[in-house]
Amino acid sequence: MDSKVLNEVAPQIGKPIRIAAAITAGACLLTVVAGAIVWAIICFKRGKTFAPDLGLVAALPFMAAFLRVFYYIGKHGRIPEQQGWPFASLRLLNLYLIVYITAMYCRS
Repeated sequence: MDSKVLNEVAPQIGKPIRIAAAITAGACLLTVVAGAIVWAIICFKRGKTFAPDLGLVAALPFMAAFLRVFYYIGKHGRIPEQQGWPFASLRLLNLYLIVYITAMYCRS
């Protein structure tokens, strides 16, 4: 491999995109936390145990990955080097995505 390619840094992302990414990351985080709190309150008032849906729990790695990418873009101004972060590699992320979509399709 060419050493020039290995030492190349990702290009900077413009200020409006960074602001939009930061707003999106904040909104996603607020949605996840508020959703969990509201779900717990509703379950408590109905006298049920707090048992989240398996589909929502299985989607948590994707939410974490999106939050990390948006946060990284907002703070550092470029896309993170390891894009399949909650997983060891991008291949494993794609495999998980295929299994997740198949399971959600078969469930309905």
